[in-house]
Amino acid sequence: MMKFTTLKLIDLGFIPKNIYLSMERNMSCGLGQCGHCMIGKYYVCKDGPVFKYSQIKDIPNPFI
Repeated sequence: MMKFTTLKLIDLGFIPKNIYLSMERNMSCGLGQCGHCMIGKYYVCKDGPVFKYSQIKDIPNPFI
């Protein structure tokens, strides 16, 4: 749902740097050591959980 909503916002003219996404992952340790919450090079527990779309748009399947 987040993927299609984001694409629709872009179609409507929103600038990608103004779109924020709250990404949820299983955060086992909460310190960025276990890697369970990684999205590309980002740790949801340390770097997020809210990301700009422009940060994660080039990561393959960030919404999984």
